[in-house]
Amino acid sequence: MPVRRRLFALLLAAALSATLLTSPAQATGRPRVDVVGLGVAEARALLESRRVTSVELVREYLRRIDAYENAYAGQPEHPALGLAPLQ
Repeated sequence: MPVRRRLFALLLAAALSATLLTSPAQATGRPRVDVVGLGVAEARALLESRRVTSVELVREYLRRIDAYENAYAGQPEHPALGLAPLQ
């Protein structure tokens, strides 16, 4: 009997972990929101129509920020700053 309880506990833990790892968009079956070029009025309409939650919207913006956060690391902020100094 203890072996069955352990197996049940292990399977339950695995199922709960899989549930927690899915994103809200996947869990609800809703497609992800493309925030590129999304205006304030469009975001408001999505929220009011309940096609997206505020949590989903913020997560998509954070996902986009993470994707580009270090994309330009090591490059000067302005191209002119990367030029050789004048003599």
